[in-house]
Amino acid sequence: MEWTACLISECTAPAGAEFTVNDNGIFTVYAVCAVHLAAIRNGSVFPEPGDPTLGLIGLRSEKPI
Repeated sequence: MEWTACLISECTAPAGAEFTVNDNGIFTVYAVCAVHLAAIRNGSVFPEPGDPTLGLIGLRSEKPI
């Protein structure tokens, strides 16, 4: 994965992981640092970033494995 900023706008760490959001069958892939990925997996919720493309990698056409 090429260098991408973490989805969390206050974070300055480079993203080292990605996660996929399923929005009614549309799979959107975001970049996130390891610390915030663990927080998201544990149920933490963060405010939306001011820049809607922050951490956005793209769309995936099928459910990830």
